[in-house]
Amino acid sequence: MAEAHAAMASPMGLSPRRGALGVMLVSFAELWERASFYSLSALMALYAVASIEKGGLGWTTMAADKLTGDYALLAFGLPVPGEPHADLEHRVAHDPNCMKDPGTIVFAHLFEGR
Repeated sequence: MAEAHAAMASPMGLSPRRGALGVMLVSFAELWERASFYSLSALMALYAVASIEKGGLGWTTMAADKLTGDYALLAFGLPVPGEPHADLEHRVAHDPNCMKDPGTIVFAHLFEGR
């Protein structure tokens, strides 16, 4: 049994079980991110179409769809022009925490509306 386990060990000395834990952690983080993005998109659309008497914005469904699309564009589009800036900042300042501010912005969408 020990020989079989030793044969399955990675070249770096990590067991297959440890690698599986890393995959599970990354998968959980990805699912959490997707759930927060899609739930925020849905809540934003519901808030936009709710009547003003109920505390919403009273928008049409078409306008709420545009708002949701704009949010998706900003969420997935802003990292594209932001990446060269972060890369330049990292190269110039040699700061390992150069992604702290963009990471804060990405994380802040979880607490919008509270």
